[in-house]
Amino acid sequence: MGVRRGIYESLKGRLAKELPWLRLIDLDKGQVGRGERNYPVPLPAAYIRVGRIDWESRTGIQEGDATVSVALVLEHVQDTYDGAEAEEEELLELDREEAVYEALEGYSSPVLSGMDRRATLPVEYGGKWVRLESEWRCHVVQSKPRGREAELVTLTVRTDNE
Repeated sequence: MGVRRGIYESLKGRLAKELPWLRLIDLDKGQVGRGERNYPVPLPAAYIRVGRIDWESRTGIQEGDATVSVALVLEHVQDTYDGAEAEEEELLELDREEAVYEALEGYSSPVLSGMDRRATLPVEYGGKWVRLESEWRCHVVQSKPRGREAELVTLTVRTDNE
């Protein structure tokens, strides 16, 4: 299994276990922002995007620090101004972002270790939804393919005088 797939499946399983109220967990492919051009998206949903992985070679392995974003998308149809009919219920939805933090901060699995929240992005509002996104870092390790270890090479430099 590839590293990106492993990260995605590990986080998907963790979110499903810790946040059973989610109706959908999927790879983030921009589904929510495309509105009518996309299929209806059941809410609440979580979207996972595995971003950049910075690798460093070690003997027999490569270790990497991966950037991952997790977006929580919730239904948001009521107003939140003082005195609005469902003001408190709508504002409570914003607190659900903390549930993602509690589920993932420090999380480790066989394919990743040390989930660490690095940033909370600005809230994005759509017609009937709100997107709460955070960026994370984690550590991953991948074995090098057999027979791909660098061998010691001896170079001899000769000058024209030799």
